[in-house]
Amino acid sequence: MEEQEEKRKIDERLTAIEKKLEMLLPKSEVESDMPKKVPAIARFLSKIEGKPVCESTVYNRVASGTIPFHRKGSRLFFYESEILEAIRNAKSERGVAGVALVDKTREVEVLNA
Repeated sequence: MEEQEEKRKIDERLTAIEKKLEMLLPKSEVESDMPKKVPAIARFLSKIEGKPVCESTVYNRVASGTIPFHRKGSRLFFYESEILEAIRNAKSERGVAGVALVDKTREVEVLNA
């Protein structure tokens, strides 16, 4: 009897913790960890850069090594989190590459340099 009561309390505590975690981790963050294809990344980069980015630009950036990617056979896959990390780490000759990231709101501001 005492063991069942203890299991019930543990279950209640786990449920409460799960609810708190769901509030802390927005669903969009979970989705951003899913691999994306070229069209989705072109749209993502368009949002970040504030200007249209076409699919051919994504392929050019892959060829030049300026964007992180994964290859499975002939298909390319990208993770938004890796792209954001690459932007954070990007440096130009003048310093930071003109991109400021606002982590608290998960929004990205592109500064005109």
